[in-house]
Amino acid sequence: MEKNFIKVQSNKDIIIGLTLIIIGAALALLPLGGATNVTGIFIAITGIILVFTLKNGYKESISGERYSKKEYFYHINLKNELINHIMTNPKAIEAGSDVSNNSLSMVIFYSKHSGKAYLQLQEYIPYKYEACTEMQECTLSEVEHLIK
Repeated sequence: MEKNFIKVQSNKDIIIGLTLIIIGAALALLPLGGATNVTGIFIAITGIILVFTLKNGYKESISGERYSKKEYFYHINLKNELINHIMTNPKAIEAGSDVSNNSLSMVIFYSKHSGKAYLQLQEYIPYKYEACTEMQECTLSEVEHLIK
């Protein structure tokens, strides 16, 4: 069964948008002066736009469960070692820091609520990342050193 994660709004996204709408409406309606009212209108409009466009959460398409995403980049020389660790021992994976040469990307989707995590290694082929491994399910405790 292939896992498919889609971008959705998180609770944090909704709170940010609603907060901007409320602050903007308060500034627009208070009799503080023209500049303050115009600023309030712009803040409220920004909040309305963010409520409809900001999407920082992920949802698994079949189960509907919500996940967060963390991504690390590695040098291409570590490909075989990373594939081996993802398949057998996720606790042995070190957090990647090679941003300058991002030819490998390890994506982690995790849910603190369910205690599940999914790992996948991807290789950069010009213009996009291609999967090197299938989505590998593991427990959150196995990857908690990576998601801090």
